[in-house]
Amino acid sequence: MSGDPRKVELSFELSLSDVLAARRYFVFRWSTLLVFFLTAFAWAVIEGPLSAVLWIGVFGGLFGSWLLYFQPRRAFRTTPHLRGQHRWVLGGDGASFEATDSDGAPLVSSDLSWNYVTSVRETDRAFLLGGSKSSYFLLPKRGLDPAAVAEVRDLLAANVKKA
Repeated sequence: MSGDPRKVELSFELSLSDVLAARRYFVFRWSTLLVFFLTAFAWAVIEGPLSAVLWIGVFGGLFGSWLLYFQPRRAFRTTPHLRGQHRWVLGGDGASFEATDSDGAPLVSSDLSWNYVTSVRETDRAFLLGGSKSSYFLLPKRGLDPAAVAEVRDLLAANVKKA
């Protein structure tokens, strides 16, 4: 922990488009599985019967549809804190966040040490703070002026250790 005295406060509501954009970014982690399906599909086309080609194509299409379309929409619809108002405070000792519902009642709150954050990815729309290979925190850039984006970028670079 650096003890950096700077603090950045962010308040936002996540939208479905924020969640979908982040999911599309993280789908590339599944690229090994995609390469497997494409290789199996090509092999089946060259060497195998037509039924194998169809089954591999159908299964790959269903899996991709679930991963990119259905799963993130269901998660957004069924997870109350994703649809709530978010307030983040980023500082030198870590980050704290709170999500509240539309009436202001708290849904979840937590304090994070920077040691918990294993990776930071920046897209054109958001900062993605990885807590593990399958979970991340999403901080959208919309509503932030360029100076605030630069301040968040600097604060994360100074405090998150590269894994």
